[in-house]
Amino acid sequence: MSCWRRTLAMTALAAAFTSISCRTTDAGDGSAQAEQAEACLESGQWARAADLYTEAIGKGSGNPSLQEWRLGRAEAWLGMGRTDEALASADSVAVESRSRTRASALMLVARVLSASGRWSRAADALSSLDPEDLRAGDADEASALLFEVLDGLTPEQLAALRSDDWCEPYVLLALSERYAASGEAARASMTEAELDRLYPGFRERWGGGIQTGRPEEGYIALVLPVTGDGASYAAQVEAGVRLRFERAADLSPDVPELVVLDTGGDGGRLSSIATDLGRDESCLAVIGPLTSGETEAFAPFAQDYGLPILAPAATSADIDEIGDYVHRLVPAGAEEAVTVAEYAVRRAGCERLAILHSYTSSSVTQSEQFAATVESMGAQVVRTEAFATDDTDFRSQISSIRASRPDGIFIPVTAYEAVQIAPQLRYYSLDAVILGTSGLDNEAVLRLGGEYMEGAVFTCSFGAGSTYPPTSSFVFHFRRRYGNDPSILAAQGYDAASVLLDASSEGADDRSGFERALTSGGSIRGASGICTIGARTVSRVSLPLVMVSDGEIVSVE
Repeated sequence: MSCWRRTLAMTALAAAFTSISCRTTDAGDGSAQAEQAEACLESGQWARAADLYTEAIGKGSGNPSLQEWRLGRAEAWLGMGRTDEALASADSVAVESRSRTRASALMLVARVLSASGRWSRAADALSSLDPEDLRAGDADEASALLFEVLDGLTPEQLAALRSDDWCEPYVLLALSERYAASGEAARASMTEAELDRLYPGFRERWGGGIQTGRPEEGYIALVLPVTGDGASYAAQVEAGVRLRFERAADLSPDVPELVVLDTGGDGGRLSSIATDLGRDESCLAVIGPLTSGETEAFAPFAQDYGLPILAPAATSADIDEIGDYVHRLVPAGAEEAVTVAEYAVRRAGCERLAILHSYTSSSVTQSEQFAATVESMGAQVVRTEAFATDDTDFRSQISSIRASRPDGIFIPVTAYEAVQIAPQLRYYSLDAVILGTSGLDNEAVLRLGGEYMEGAVFTCSFGAGSTYPPTSSFVFHFRRRYGNDPSILAAQGYDAASVLLDASSEGADDRSGFERALTSGGSIRGASGICTIGARTVSRVSLPLVMVSDGEIVSVE
């Protein structure tokens, strides 16, 4: 069996399970397409969702759900980065709809405007909706988005925005905090008094946005410098952690509560928090601290009290040697070309490989790494060809490679170069599996490459435009929750939270249970890629690989 056919066969079953949710049976009224589009939207397959919604809209012009479909397509467009189209469509739905659909449309309008820094217009959109028309989870999202939008306004804009609608208490709270920060203590005190008089309990619930109370039931603590040195990095981790807990709570009522504790970037405060959490038996595990130094400082307390900690962003390998109860999340660190070469030879069964690279330093380096790895495993690189970055005709290179009869071709190039090369491979009858690096990790591979990229295998690296399914799904939900693109720190926070929440769902209900989960797990396929827990679980793993199968991106497991 050829390398090409082996490769497709190896992932056919996985591809079927991954893509089945986005296939439709046409009932003629657009409902089936809309149902499948919603499933694709949930999994972050934005382009496919947009296409299905467009098909549903065309078939169901009289369907009462038409406006919801238009809104769903706008969501998909937003996920694809087509913000102007998403904004125009959501704005139109908001004008033409009533009640829940209108409120959801205004939410989407506000998210798009907020992401582009148009704070005043975003605030106007939010103040125009009625939170009672939103679902409970969306209402909380509206509150969080409003806080973000108000932070972008000047005190003068805030004061002008005040009205008697649902936004008023948020505006008063933002004003009081702004006055206090600028040293206007009297104005801050007066504004707080008015807030307490008009909306009793609001300031206690929302002030500062940080949960300080401790639940009586078991909880997981998030220990970060929410203020002080490192606060900007901590905010990114916290956003990922909170998103994961919110999503878990939507699916199960038995999710441990999250308690956020602020170290203020102070070592003494960190020690006090570590002692406090260690003595509180309700604390089941800790996500954090932020840095390697802080994690090492927390370590003695974790071991004294038998409290497992998982640092999502610490980078020092010394942490791996500390011992029990102290862990860090370690993203994969293998070279991309090495990962692809190992896949080609060991898993796809390729024996004769060719290389087509550009004359850029990165492409040349990756080609050399690929060739060295292939040959070290007993396979052959039978031909290597190169091209200039402005070339569009690859006939001579492909003809030369075809004569060497390879069963795989490595092209460490960009997605836009790959979609020019791939049709010419078929035209000049070169039948070999396409192998690439993260330069191909772009939706253009599907949008522009079409059938010619079918069967291509390439590595993924974290990025807002990544096609790696766990990453693309995370990015979709992050954008939906916060209105902007996540960073790698947010992804690592999300993955660290996933590890502990998965342990909880599998029965861990005390510290020893969480410790067993942290020390016995294998690799983690998460938002930040493929990770391990420290060095005491499994050896470092390769970067995530994906394949184009049946017009979709699927993981290569």
